[in-house]
Amino acid sequence: LVKPPQGDGTLGALRQISVEQASLTVDDRALGVTWAAQDVDFSLARGNDSTAGIFAIAAGDARFSGRYIYTVADNSLVVRLDFADLRPAQWAEASPALAGLAALDAPLSGEVVAVIDGTQRMLSDATWDVSLGAGQIKNDVFEGGVLALSGARMQGGYDPARHRLNVGLMTVQLAHGGIGVSGTVDGIGSELLSGAKPPALDLHLVLAAEALKVDDLPALWPDNANPDTRIW
Repeated sequence: LVKPPQGDGTLGALRQISVEQASLTVDDRALGVTWAAQDVDFSLARGNDSTAGIFAIAAGDARFSGRYIYTVADNSLVVRLDFADLRPAQWAEASPALAGLAALDAPLSGEVVAVIDGTQRMLSDATWDVSLGAGQIKNDVFEGGVLALSGARMQGGYDPARHRLNVGLMTVQLAHGGIGVSGTVDGIGSELLSGAKPPALDLHLVLAAEALKVDDLPALWPDNANPDTRIW
């Protein structure tokens, strides 16, 4: 379908297709989970130099929408995905591989843009602007096992050629004050998509803090986080 219409074969003359209010079921064999959505819209339009379309998926309170375009000249696919009101913690029990999502108990919204090289069949560029609403992060390193958030936002991108994560802006608003981070993280390769840990990372980051209380620092970086980094 991404090739220009040639007029031959079953789909050779097809130039446009639209599907509305459909149901979608995905059998995820890798995770052993079946994902289902009951309200799906999809459209596709083929031309001589490109194929483009839009899509929208609603599953419970979660909503996905976006657009895509495949360009024949450079054999590349650009996909823009917008999402709102995702609750990662709700997926934690779907599969053992997703158990770590239980730590993120906050609504997630944002936009991701990915460019896929059709010749190499790999990601060539990606950017995102993602926000967290009020909620909490659960982890034993925090005092009481919970870090309360008023909100958070991250704008950044990934450069596969350099194995570099660019953090343009990351802010975390806490119950009292806030923390900001910007810079680069080098050494992130294909394991970014597989979920494996990279062998080594090179961080060049600028940290900023605002209106934090000194008494709150042990809760943000407690003793068991890394005992060799500092003594309060």
